[in-house]
Amino acid sequence: MIELLTGGWRAQLARVGVELGIPDLLAGADLTVAELSTRTAVPQNLMYRLMRGLDSIGIAARIPDRPDGTTDAGATYALGPLGVHMVDGPGSMRDACLLYGDEFHSAWGNAPVAFGSSATGFEATYGTELIPYLAANPPVAKRFQSALAATSFYFDLLADAMEVPVHGVVVDIAGGSGALLTQVLQARPHARGVLTDLPHMLAIADGAFADAGLTERVTTMSVDLFRGRLPKDADIYVLSRVLGDWSDEECERILTNIKVAMGCRSRLWIVERLTRDDGSAPLATLWDLHLHVVNGGRQRSIREYQRLAEDCGLEILEDKRLPADNAALALRLR
Repeated sequence: MIELLTGGWRAQLARVGVELGIPDLLAGADLTVAELSTRTAVPQNLMYRLMRGLDSIGIAARIPDRPDGTTDAGATYALGPLGVHMVDGPGSMRDACLLYGDEFHSAWGNAPVAFGSSATGFEATYGTELIPYLAANPPVAKRFQSALAATSFYFDLLADAMEVPVHGVVVDIAGGSGALLTQVLQARPHARGVLTDLPHMLAIADGAFADAGLTERVTTMSVDLFRGRLPKDADIYVLSRVLGDWSDEECERILTNIKVAMGCRSRLWIVERLTRDDGSAPLATLWDLHLHVVNGGRQRSIREYQRLAEDCGLEILEDKRLPADNAALALRLR
């Protein structure tokens, strides 16, 4: 029970360590408490206690049996097994740690509001909903997309899971930073892609595609998710981690808009965490509540997606399980 009640402390401890840059410092060399204190301007006595805490959660690891480790200031630390994932760089969980420890943590502080009124915890905290907040705060939006990309470790499986044709055209709807489309196009060197999203996201995606050398094979477009005109008759349409942000009525509008663009051989792939009543998807269960608190969204079961699809003139062909309680659902015109 104590571990349950103090779980938030661990997340905040990780956040403090990352904000001070401790994983990056330890990635360069093992350091003593005195050295870490000098480089971070944290007093030695507090740094010793902080490093002891970071050791307890796997961010750092104390090196035993060092002659200079006989005093608190001389205690030496290396990068811990979880700290490796917090070092700044491609695929780092650094921004996810900061996002979860700051904006999401603050929103959860107002979780009772989300269960007792029509407002979300995020709105109660920041005075506006998540998406407008991101649009008005580019640094946070960039951190948000970086966090999404870092938790997209299964995207390299999607080109095969979605059966993308060798010369196919893939339309990634509300594709954010372009992490998914980048992985798909790298796995299919002759395929082409289109990414749609809001204007403030396209600049981030354009930069990612340029870094990956994919600019000539990708078109980015600002398209309204509910009524914007999408490229017609593409081989693959993708909605990855999108429908969880919206109500059933809004999802029906999104799916109906995509249906207008689909051809008879087109496939729409929905990538989301699926809730499962048998208890086999605990992360999806928590994620469902997180979406509700942060933006009023939800995760759904396969039965709920089947109903949505049928109401929009679509049908689900496949339910492919992916890591971390994710799934890829293939839909076609009915």
